[in-house]
Amino acid sequence: MEPTMDPTMMDPTKIPVFPPPPGMMSNVGNPHTYRKESVATHVILLSFATLAVIVRLYTRGWIKGRLQADDYFIIFAWALSANFSGWWIAALYKGVGRHLWDLPLSMFLDIGKHQFIVQLLYQPTTLAIKLSVLICYHNIFSQRGPASQISIWFGIFACSVFYIVLFFCSLFYCEPIAKAYNPALPGKCMSFTALPWASGVFNVVSDLYIMIFPIPFVWTLRVKMARKLRLLAVFGLGIFTVVASIMRLVWVAQHINDFDQSFAYVKTGYWIIIELDIGLICACALVFPAFFDSENRGSLGSLIKKLRSASQSKSSLGSIKSGGSSINKSNPPIEKRQEFVVLEERSRTSDDPERLADVGRLLR
Repeated sequence: MEPTMDPTMMDPTKIPVFPPPPGMMSNVGNPHTYRKESVATHVILLSFATLAVIVRLYTRGWIKGRLQADDYFIIFAWALSANFSGWWIAALYKGVGRHLWDLPLSMFLDIGKHQFIVQLLYQPTTLAIKLSVLICYHNIFSQRGPASQISIWFGIFACSVFYIVLFFCSLFYCEPIAKAYNPALPGKCMSFTALPWASGVFNVVSDLYIMIFPIPFVWTLRVKMARKLRLLAVFGLGIFTVVASIMRLVWVAQHINDFDQSFAYVKTGYWIIIELDIGLICACALVFPAFFDSENRGSLGSLIKKLRSASQSKSSLGSIKSGGSSINKSNPPIEKRQEFVVLEERSRTSDDPERLADVGRLLR
């Protein structure tokens, strides 16, 4: 009598990709994953990034009156980031975050395809964010001389070339392309460690370049120290992106040769999405001063100023009715605006080489 084979041994939904290591047991049905934590991270960060983009577009489109090239790059970057998070969350439900001995054969191809698409989305998203910041620098520091323009165009050229080349290297990482997510196919692939290392090192260097670039120009302005610190704080928000890039590089260096890449990859994703969405928020923060400026029509600062003026008017009217007197020592809104226009005109017509016309475009 021939022995019968257990049907579950032939079921791809129950057979793990690899057998468990010594001392471990396979748990294909209910494995431990970081799905909830990862999904929450993506949703929270993307929500804050979306709010920042809305504030930026409102400030540029409504308060300033028109969108510029860097705003369209931000819109493109946000759309790519949203797609990145969508594909990543889908990959989590396809098996990313499981140990290989908890990953059934039936999920293996799907998880590879989703990871492949996520990797392709990363390069254009990062490039769009950095181009938006550099183009904004070009608009702000257009009157600071040829050295600043050469530095900005160098950054635009370097980032564009690197991320475009990296995108095509990721796309044609294997020959044929399908071998990138299906190792069983015949063909060949490039070194697995080359692309993550190149991407990680360039991200750190370019983020530092973008963050440090405006500091000398702001520091030499002939303005009060408080205003200098305000400007440096806006530009210095890029430190959060630098930290995320460094942490991602450190994590990749520690786990790039791990056998259990499906499990390690989900933690790499934390730093990737932090890097992308924090980068979006920092890029949008360059126009936040205009959103909070009380002199800009339709801004949050203007609304707060109107509410405060209305409250003071009611208080003054109440004191008059009660027989008291109230003197408002602050300038009326119309006089305040006229004073602002005069000061602005003086700064534009001044022969002082350190006039604030360029930085004024950022603050207003």
